[in-house]
Amino acid sequence: MTEAAVCVAAGLAGAAFAVRRAPERHAAAAGAATLFGLVFVSLFLPGRWSPWPDVDEARWDAAHTGWLAALPLALAAVAIAHRDPL
Repeated sequence: MTEAAVCVAAGLAGAAFAVRRAPERHAAAAGAATLFGLVFVSLFLPGRWSPWPDVDEARWDAAHTGWLAALPLALAAVAIAHRDPL
């Protein structure tokens, strides 16, 4: 559940940052590109750094603690992206 929340927040933040920079319609696709890029990079992280452990692995709890730590960062990115421009 936490993984999904982090992924959704990262996608929303990517789309919001792109739309603020370029108001064209295709800028909203940056959210999907951001999410795809983050997941793609995470799939190639070495074993102990991978955020996608199997259920029976010993580092299952540690990975979920990492996801929980990443959630405030992703939500902060969404909040920063949705600030009112001066």
